[in-house]
Amino acid sequence: MRFCVPFVGLLMLCVEMSAAVAEKAGTTIANAPYIVDTMDLTVQSGANYIRIEPKYLPATVIYIPDALFGLIPEVIIMGDTLPKQLVFDDCLTVWKWTIPERETTAMVEIAAHEVALIQAAPMVETVENRITETACDSFVYEGVKYTESGEYTVKTEKLPSGENQVTILELTINHTLYEEETVAQYTPYTAPSGKVFEESGIYLDTVPMSNGCNRIITIKLTIMADDDQKADTVYFCRGFNTEHDEIVSDGYVRRYRPYVFQSPAEWDFMEGVILDGEHERTLLDLKRAEKNLYDHYTGELTPVSSIRWSVLYDGQGQYVPLTVTNDPQWIATGHVAVQVYFLCGEMYNTEFPTDIDQVSLETVSTKRIEDGRVVIIRGGAKYDVFGTKIQ
Repeated sequence: MRFCVPFVGLLMLCVEMSAAVAEKAGTTIANAPYIVDTMDLTVQSGANYIRIEPKYLPATVIYIPDALFGLIPEVIIMGDTLPKQLVFDDCLTVWKWTIPERETTAMVEIAAHEVALIQAAPMVETVENRITETACDSFVYEGVKYTESGEYTVKTEKLPSGENQVTILELTINHTLYEEETVAQYTPYTAPSGKVFEESGIYLDTVPMSNGCNRIITIKLTIMADDDQKADTVYFCRGFNTEHDEIVSDGYVRRYRPYVFQSPAEWDFMEGVILDGEHERTLLDLKRAEKNLYDHYTGELTPVSSIRWSVLYDGQGQYVPLTVTNDPQWIATGHVAVQVYFLCGEMYNTEFPTDIDQVSLETVSTKRIEDGRVVIIRGGAKYDVFGTKIQ
């Protein structure tokens, strides 16, 4: 079939189109084909029929004439002739009709005066089916491998309802993280995953990440001999560094280790503090208590950062600050409280009474462990580490 349309001036552009490849429209109402998707059909001179169900409406019918100035075709539904448009479409001058929505099947008659080609295009709704996936490095969907994040149209299919369903894959691709570390130290090496390596070598250490991928570390490890080793240790509060060794120079290593916290309740920091006692007061060397604390918490133990004293005198409703003097001081009857603050944020609280009887400088005291606690024997009586007499 040969179609010619105006091109420039009086020139014509002619296009060869084969109608043999297209199906035929019905020549009677009985053999009218159902239009459920875009179809190319041939029509003959005379009445031609197609039918379109309501769920595919509205629809369009485009008529491609055989001759530029031939007789004009008509499209008729239930005896009503539909309005037509003359349009220039795809390099051709064609006629176009719109089939409106109806509650019943539209029986469409195309009245032609020649053998021509029509295109019937129903309104088909498209619905989306979105699939969200997250993967590491790559993802395979129905045999296709994807290696980058993005949105992919992976399938288009017609549903029993007549709708077209488009399946869209929303894909997030995370990637494995590869790193390399060179380590030289005297002690066994603890890798980020927690594995411990005691010999020199090249190791792969795998640490899972929150995004579903792994952090893979190539560790080039050298464990050095202890001969002629020189080292010092730097202590840190947990969370502010990691335990590791640092080679400062040949044969010299600096070790980083976390502080170890020990509660003052585990030892007698009040040794030598209670010097004498009367019924309504006690002679205390609080400076000695502070020295005991500062001297004890050294090395790997978390150091003391500050010490605060307060006292609740008998008959009073609240504690008041207590100033420590360089010399022993008499404290009236009541309760002395101490708060010990440590460098890494730990804190210790305790208190003891100040009404101890029959304690004198001349009394020689001894200390021993009974039933798992420290007992001080002074003047034939037993006291705990806070100076309270044990009954």
